[in-house]
Formats: sequence, C-alpha cells, structure tokens
Amino acid sequence: MGNRFLVPNPVQSGMTLLSTTTLSGASVTISNIPPIYKSLIGYVNNLLPADDATFLYIRANSDSGTNYLLPAASADAQTVNVNRWTASPASDNAVATAGFGVFEIFDYANTTHWKLMKSSFVTNNQTTTTNLNFRFQHGIWNQTTAISSLQLLMSSGNLTSGTLLLYGVN
Repeated sequence: MGNRFLVPNPVQSGMTLLSTTTLSGASVTISNIPPIYKSLIGYVNNLLPADDATFLYIRANSDSGTNYLLPAASADAQTVNVNRWTASPASDNAVATAGFGVFEIFDYANTTHWKLMKSSFVTNNQTTTTNLNFRFQHGIWNQTTAISSLQLLMSSGNLTSGTLLLYGVN
C-alpha cells in the first residue's frame, strides 16, 4: 500500500491524521509533511521485521549522517555520534502482536533549534516470544532544518509488516 498522504485540515487543538503507511520493504519514507503543526505523533501497529533481534530506526529528512544522539536519562557533555533515532527494542521476527509503539517529535518545523524525539515501544522478545521487550527512548537530531519527511527502517533486514499512523498535533 505504501504512503497515502491525506490533505490536512488542521484542528485548532487536537490531532490530524496526515498519513496511513504500510511498513514493508527496506525502508518507508513519509514525505511532504506540512510544517503547520506543533509536533508529530506516530503510532506503529504490528511491527514485524524480517530479521530477528532488530530495532526500528527513524531518520529525519532521510539524514543518515552522524547527527543524532540517544542520551541517557540525564547526561551532560554528550557526543552526537549515531546515524538515526532508535525507536523500538529488539523485535521478534515471527510474532507481531506486541510490536506496538508511539513516537513524538516536538516542534519539528522550527528552524532555530535542534529536534527532540521520544518513543515508547513494546515488542515480543526475540528469544522467548511469550516475554516482552520494552523501551522508552529519547533522541536528539542536531540540525535546525525543519523536518519534512521521516524514514523508518530496521537495524538490519526489511520491514515485513506493520502500519504507521502519523498525526500532526496542535
């Protein structure tokens, strides 16, 4: 199915569905995100990777440079040194029932400061599928460019299935 972009009709205070995207292939890019909202929220349902023990990554504007930071809960003098935000914990490649998460990118259209992302995800454990993996993650993108697209990909292999609902929030 791929990316189905909906024409936004911003609600004064609330959430507007921007796209419903099927997660399959090497990566999925949601393009032409309008710069008219305060933040973006993405709901990922039934995430299923092709490879076992892989993580869901997110890139802003398809930037694969080392412009991201995944800081500890509280830390000073951190080095920006990775090429993506890590959104999910390791995932099982056979059971998608618990592959669910949400991420938020704050003030994504601002062009004067870096971007902040947070995510909460739960997946089936890759070794014991009746157990769960949970991750609450923060990330920073050290660019001031407005975010106009998001790329989702796994740490290795393809996306087998899942759905992303992307919302603009006022």
